[in-house]
Amino acid sequence: MIRHFRKQFIIFSTCALLLVIVTIVGSISSITYFRAHQEVNSVLQILSNNEGEMPARTVSSQPQLFSQSQFTKESLYQYRYFSATFNKKNKQMQIEDSHILSVSPAEIQN
Repeated sequence: MIRHFRKQFIIFSTCALLLVIVTIVGSISSITYFRAHQEVNSVLQILSNNEGEMPARTVSSQPQLFSQSQFTKESLYQYRYFSATFNKKNKQMQIEDSHILSVSPAEIQN
């Protein structure tokens, strides 16, 4: 009888521990994904509003979620991007590639 209760207790405890671990890992992964997605959207919005250039000082008009810090001069160097400006007839006007080295201007034009 005691062996039966011991086995049930071990199974129940293992399942409860597994549930807690899955919940914690899932929560951490979800929050990390959400924050990364918000940061990407913020950077793209800033680039879009400033004609493909990252301004020297940026103040976000959006409410800061999870006490997300604002962009500073130092944080601008963590982003690798290029921008291409087109006119209304889809003719390429300007290419800004000073923030990325792995993509050549010819590849950007294509």
